[in-house]
Amino acid sequence: MKLSRGHTQSIESLIQSLTLLAIIAFWYVSGAPSYSQTTTVTLPVFVTGGDVSELLREEQLGAVYKDKGVPGDALRMFKMRGCKIMRLRLWVNPTDKGEMINDLPYTIALGRRLKSDGFMLLLDLHYSDTWADPGHQSTPAAWQKLSFPELVTQVYNYSRDVISAMRKAGAMPDIVEVGNEINSGILWPTGRDELPGGWAHLNALLKAGIAGVRKASIGTARPQIMLHLANGATDGLSEWFYDNLQAPSNGGPIDFDLMGFSYYPTGSNNLDDLKFSLLHTIGRYQKPIIIVETAYPSGDGRLGPAQTVYAQYGISPAGQKKFLTDLIAMVKSLPSSYGRGVIYWAPEWLNEPGLPQFYGLNPLFDSDFNAKPALDALTPN
Repeated sequence: MKLSRGHTQSIESLIQSLTLLAIIAFWYVSGAPSYSQTTTVTLPVFVTGGDVSELLREEQLGAVYKDKGVPGDALRMFKMRGCKIMRLRLWVNPTDKGEMINDLPYTIALGRRLKSDGFMLLLDLHYSDTWADPGHQSTPAAWQKLSFPELVTQVYNYSRDVISAMRKAGAMPDIVEVGNEINSGILWPTGRDELPGGWAHLNALLKAGIAGVRKASIGTARPQIMLHLANGATDGLSEWFYDNLQAPSNGGPIDFDLMGFSYYPTGSNNLDDLKFSLLHTIGRYQKPIIIVETAYPSGDGRLGPAQTVYAQYGISPAGQKKFLTDLIAMVKSLPSSYGRGVIYWAPEWLNEPGLPQFYGLNPLFDSDFNAKPALDALTPN
């Protein structure tokens, strides 16, 4: 019997799907905990910290951080205030120009330093050579010609190899974000959720990343897995995303531990809006939540239109501290201890020559690298 082109394509699609399912099943079996790995990393009840991904580059360019005018180690300044976790991003093959320096050797060096100082480490896998967010999820250049099954295998191998390398170097992460701000998927166009078949592709890619992390952690406490969305104050966003992602028709469910959200005060989204959205999310999914990105200006440099939150707190060092204090208190007050932490984005990133700085007066150090009052707000009272 001669098959039509449509029948042939359907059979090819079915074979590809079955092959992919077999690959994923193999990963989950081979990456399952062995007898020597019976635990997942335990987090403190509540954590604060910062995404300090530019710290080494700042120091290489001559930055000397100060606390009340006294020079010192910036990480110790966070630790003195009770911070317990730091976040680092990782790009696949960045250009090594300007701020684009977060490759694996750089991340291992900074991660080892964080761990030796007693911090927990949150590793943010972008699965890109550059910034990944809802508007940009570019597939790494070296992966762009891979077929879908090959791309899934690459995500598994890459995730496994990254964690293995960090573990061997003494920089084992405690939490791993599988993708950064993945509202619109990862690895475009293959894993773009809004395209036909995109949710199923995204599901398979995320499962591959998770399986790779877990494979590399056999024999030690397994990092907690986080999925991270931008625009945390947008009510209904998490329901739309997770209901689609977790649907059996899209390959769900996915096994993960933590929900991460970004919250930058823009438009009319204030802390009450954020709390309402987080309560909705907790009620629907019963997952612990960490705000893994936030920031607030201490001055009016490079601000956009006036925002509701800016009007409420004012644009000043005192306003920056009050905003961060209130945000931390709100997240900590979420029911049943589902609010597990707040991480400030780029507190150390200042405008050194050769290093562009995009976010005005948001850092927690001033132009002379002195700690601002808002750094004290990270003390989790």
